[in-house]
Amino acid sequence: MESIKGITSAVVNKIELENREFLCGYYVCDKNIKVSENIVRDNLRKSLPNYMIPTYFVKLSEMPYSINRKIDRKALPMPNLSNKSNKIQNHEDLNPKEKKLLNIWSRILHNNSISITDNFFDIGGDSISAINMQIEALKEGFEFEYADIFNFPTIKDLASKILYKYDTDIENYDYTKINELLKNNCVENIKNTKKIDIGNVLLIGVTRISRLTYNIFFPKKYF
Repeated sequence: MESIKGITSAVVNKIELENREFLCGYYVCDKNIKVSENIVRDNLRKSLPNYMIPTYFVKLSEMPYSINRKIDRKALPMPNLSNKSNKIQNHEDLNPKEKKLLNIWSRILHNNSISITDNFFDIGGDSISAINMQIEALKEGFEFEYADIFNFPTIKDLASKILYKYDTDIENYDYTKINELLKNNCVENIKNTKKIDIGNVLLIGVTRISRLTYNIFFPKKYF
């Protein structure tokens, strides 16, 4: 933080709120330069992963020091939680994926004032809660990687990128093109096959598509 223009002194401290541990950043600014919390966050994101950026920030008029001129961490004030987002998200404006994710985030982060544009790591999320969030999301039918939470840290972005079990109607899927392709996969067409050198191959004897199962025939003379 001290590398950010306008900040003359800074320290990061671990604090405990509601039986959970968070990082809180404290900083002192040059009197002639205004440095907001958003400016600090934006600068830190350029060099740090989301989970290493403090959840809370406190701007101080001066840094508390002990008698031996070391920062007195015990004298650092707790953040003012009333300054955090208290937005009420209108559920009627959300699509099914956003509603599901919003409910999951609220449970994991113990926060009922989350907006779909809030950054997961700005409202109390960390690497551990990200794992818990993914587990809960998988139970609800979502399909995404752990890294997606870091790449798309808002509900709005995450919902637009990930798959949900109700996104497609698999029961009514049109298999016409697939069936046409598989018609050629039969014993009668062996004579029309050509030997192709494709290097090392890992063979799987069955291809499963939804509830339909097709046995794939591989001529032994080629392997």
